[in-house]
Amino acid sequence: RKLVYVYSTIAIVSFIIYLLIPAKVVRPAGFDGILSNLLNLFWFYFDLPYNTMPSLLISFGFASVYLTRKHANVKLMGLWLIFTMLSALFIKQHYIFDIGTGLVLSIIVLFFYEKKFK
Repeated sequence: RKLVYVYSTIAIVSFIIYLLIPAKVVRPAGFDGILSNLLNLFWFYFDLPYNTMPSLLISFGFASVYLTRKHANVKLMGLWLIFTMLSALFIKQHYIFDIGTGLVLSIIVLFFYEKKFK
């Protein structure tokens, strides 16, 4: 039950922030090669150059690691979260600032619900 509240709050707050401050991602002009036209069409039509700040991947991931810490392998989950952070940076879907704000948002929401559910 707490997980649903935490996820919902993170999603709503992130959506409000995204509407107020949309972040645009700078990315390469396109691809060259055999299937470049098809790939460019898909990339530029479906994957618009906007990302969410704070990162929902990181917010949800950190909340999941924290809330399942008694039932799951925390070291493995933490490693998964670190790889998620790195992959978001390497594929240029998020900036370091997005990841930091995602962690901060998750910590604030978790802190709020820890007090509420005690």
